[in-house]
Amino acid sequence: RLRSLSQWRLHDPRLTQVDGRVQAADAADISLDSVGDLVAQSEIDVRSLRRDLHELLGQRPRLTIGDALQQRPAAQGLGSVIGYLSLGTRHGVVIDGQMETVQWEGGDGALRRARIPLVWFTREKRNELD
Repeated sequence: RLRSLSQWRLHDPRLTQVDGRVQAADAADISLDSVGDLVAQSEIDVRSLRRDLHELLGQRPRLTIGDALQQRPAAQGLGSVIGYLSLGTRHGVVIDGQMETVQWEGGDGALRRARIPLVWFTREKRNELD
């Protein structure tokens, strides 16, 4: 059966509205024990993170991961945070029961945040980062 084109109604995208809101995701729990596994499975440039920490500890006696991220951009995004956590378990002091909220700028320019265990890097252990 044939129909005339005038019988068809075309779709007008202006008449429908798409919900463009972004919903915040629930926080994921990552244990410090699993951080080493994450680093081993990924290609995080730990060498540059060690170098950054070594340089920063030359300027101040101690710093947290949040301090490091304020001074040096997270070139690897979340990978930088995970790399710092891995280094912190070996060369830093993890404060049990205390958390720190860190932030960095993602590759798309959006601000990212994570709550991580509080880790202090100290000048006394600076040479371990060489």
